[in-house]
Amino acid sequence: MGRPREHDTATRDRLLEAAARLSADEGWNAVTVRRVAAEAGTTTRAVYSLFGSKQGLEEELHQAMFERLLELMRATPTTADPRADLLELRHAYRTWATEHPDRYAALMRFSGPHAAARSPEGLAAARAATTQLRQVIARCAAAGLVADHDVDRLATQWRAVAHGLAEFENRGLLPDGDQAWYSVLAAIIDGYGR
Repeated sequence: MGRPREHDTATRDRLLEAAARLSADEGWNAVTVRRVAAEAGTTTRAVYSLFGSKQGLEEELHQAMFERLLELMRATPTTADPRADLLELRHAYRTWATEHPDRYAALMRFSGPHAAARSPEGLAAARAATTQLRQVIARCAAAGLVADHDVDRLATQWRAVAHGLAEFENRGLLPDGDQAWYSVLAAIIDGYGR
């Protein structure tokens, strides 16, 4: 008979939330295995058992974030109207960004040329989410709503604007929530159409 699991999914989630909260408040350099464990109400042994190291915890935070985004994007229905489908994806991004604001605040650590450690699985999930967004925008191009040469640029700008909307909403600076997301993202899409 195998040894029972000492640290469960709930402990894992508490540790991820604690790491995200500390990182969002003080930056990743302030995050230590000891502080994350104390914040989560467990021991450093739990961190090492579940993640192997601080870097493993960081990689797992990135992977969990993008697996959740991909899950939400895949649950978004597809119709014959690519513009409507692209606007519908705002729900996936908005839910992802606002359901765990601390995790979302840590997101930028994983972006750009000096990005933090990411596992192959985390990178694959992030790339799959970007590919899914790009595919919907490519459908808009195929329908004549945007030019083919604008697909990648629109994908980048859509993500950048969604990030700004999420930051404002998570800070309580966007009182009209979904309506703001809809009108701003629709304006970007329609602007490319002109």
